[in-house]
Amino acid sequence: LDRRSESALAHVRARAKVGDRILFDWNADLFKRDKGEGEEDAIQVQVGGDVAVHVPYGSTVKVYAGGNVEVRDVRGSVTAYAGGDVQLQKVGTLVHASAGRAMDLDCETLAGDNLKLAAGRDLRLYIRDLDNVTVKVDDLGGYWEGVIGRGQRQIRLHAGGDVTLVTEQRVQASPPDQPL
Repeated sequence: LDRRSESALAHVRARAKVGDRILFDWNADLFKRDKGEGEEDAIQVQVGGDVAVHVPYGSTVKVYAGGNVEVRDVRGSVTAYAGGDVQLQKVGTLVHASAGRAMDLDCETLAGDNLKLAAGRDLRLYIRDLDNVTVKVDDLGGYWEGVIGRGQRQIRLHAGGDVTLVTEQRVQASPPDQPL
């Protein structure tokens, strides 16, 4: 195959529509590209309602849903946006997440140095490799900050309900007006 026909065959799109309502819109590239083009290799799922995502184990996934999102057992990276709940279980790298309702995240590590997570209700976060992070929490109970390790990276957690941070690391409480 020449380069042009290979790229034409490599991109797949599936879309289901009833009247004006889009049930799902799914895009995927079947062939891996050179490293360095990572974002373009992501499997993108766009659904008007609820979605449970089942993809190959090491995939990079971006999910956009009007309802609830559930992603399990993906060792690659995940980005999830939902009008309802977001539930990520046994995920490799968390890139970003936002939920109109509750959020429950169980991930191995974080992407980048500055992550903001927002949920309309409760937010539960468990990151196994959570080290050298400043955590800034704004929830129903008020605002607080904590430092894990040297605090080189930053996580901002905003919730309309309660934020629960689950970690095996020691969290050093830090007043918001104290320089970090």
